Amino acid sequence: SPHTKGPIMLSTVEKAELQSAGRALDLGDALFEASSDCLKVITLDGRLARINANGLCALEIEEPDAILGAEWALLWPETHQAQARQSVREAALGGVVRFHGFCPTASGASRWWYVTVSPLRGSDGQPCAVLSVSRDITELAAARQAILVVDSDGVITSWNDAAQAIFGWSAADAIGRCMASLIVPERLRDRHMARMKRFVATGESALMGKMLELAALRRTGEEFPIELVLSGVPGANGWAMMASIQDISARKAQTELFENAFQHAPIAKALVSLEGRFLRLNRAFCSLVDYDETTLLATDFQTITHEEDLEKDLKLLGQLVGGKISDYQMEKRYVRRDGRVVWVNLSVSVVRHPDGAPKYFIAQVQDLTKRREAEGRYRLLADNV
Repeated sequence: SPHTKGPIMLSTVEKAELQSAGRALDLGDALFEASSDCLKVITLDGRLARINANGLCALEIEEPDAILGAEWALLWPETHQAQARQSVREAALGGVVRFHGFCPTASGASRWWYVTVSPLRGSDGQPCAVLSVSRDITELAAARQAILVVDSDGVITSWNDAAQAIFGWSAADAIGRCMASLIVPERLRDRHMARMKRFVATGESALMGKMLELAALRRTGEEFPIELVLSGVPGANGWAMMASIQDISARKAQTELFENAFQHAPIAKALVSLEGRFLRLNRAFCSLVDYDETTLLATDFQTITHEEDLEKDLKLLGQLVGGKISDYQMEKRYVRRDGRVVWVNLSVSVVRHPDGAPKYFIAQVQDLTKRREAEGRYRLLADNV
């Protein structure tokens, strides 16, 4: 187990720093302790300052003094420690990091976690500590994802029911066979084996703990897309590797369907970052503003918005991000590449993360040029009657 054994010896100054960080959470003690997730407050330099009772229970740790003051990253297996440190660094700068990871309990029981690492801010608005929320997803992973373990020779030693459902091989068929020859497409096997040998020799891999999208092979010979998370598990006979695998072929098909609908929609559409940069655009949008996609992806909506309409647009976006409104519409002007102004009706909504934090905007834009020109003609006729 990677968990620290025995109480951590801290100086008076270090204890004061940990206590200060532990109080940074803007929640009452009752809420902190009542959470069913494993909650930890971490100092900006990565040390564990506080953990809730349910967190201690989930990790099977009897005394918090056994881990308080320890570097949080060292509570993870070696293959996840770099990722844990990086998540603390990003949160200390104001970012939010999410990842899946394998970390056994103090007694050695296997656990999979979904982890969110975010900043805790002081009265000045600056990060003063880091909050880690770890949710035990072991049962969910086992039920919905193929979980398999291979030894240092690449031979399968464990194969769950979901693996059978995804790949078509029963546990009796799979266990004892080389994983590469069983589920890795032939064109990718040499690269897979080289990475496996390097990991066994060093215990290190840049791929560990990361969500990877790869091609895999079913028993029928069909090649299909998967999402894969790898974790290294040290054992008496050297390193073993645990793989959590999800079949994403249905999701990919839905994505392709969405992509076709998005690109070929007659109305202009765009996905926009919270800062205003264009993330995705369809052909109708590019045609409307007379810019190619590459140029637009390198800029933001503020650049092509008429200066007289920008303030109102930004104000509505602020209300949208703050949750005061769920969407908005407005008539505004874009300035095309040739300098011509085009009137549009803009509809904007926001896509949010599961925790409610805004992720990006969806903009739909209807060209009002013909309507505006017709209104202008009617006004001219009315003025001359």
